[in-house]
Amino acid sequence: MYRAVGLLSTTAMRHGLWVTAGFLRVAIMDNEIIVPFEMACRDSHGVVVRVTGIDTVNHRVIFRRPGYPHDCAYPRRDFGTKFKKVQA
Repeated sequence: MYRAVGLLSTTAMRHGLWVTAGFLRVAIMDNEIIVPFEMACRDSHGVVVRVTGIDTVNHRVIFRRPGYPHDCAYPRRDFGTKFKKVQA
């Protein structure tokens, strides 16, 4: 269940669904705050994925794989070892 939180200095999303709180869009679900972040990365198999956000509470990077309809997550501390930034 989503719940609106007071005004925050950043916007957040949860799996593409936005909730409005005041003039900023914020969504929180079960101890999860995802801050939008756009970046293209190449995984260890050479597939380019699209990073969509950072879960600041659980320290995960949220990304999308081409041809796969759901969000994927990877631990933030290990993300740099398996994924490399590419020019979009």
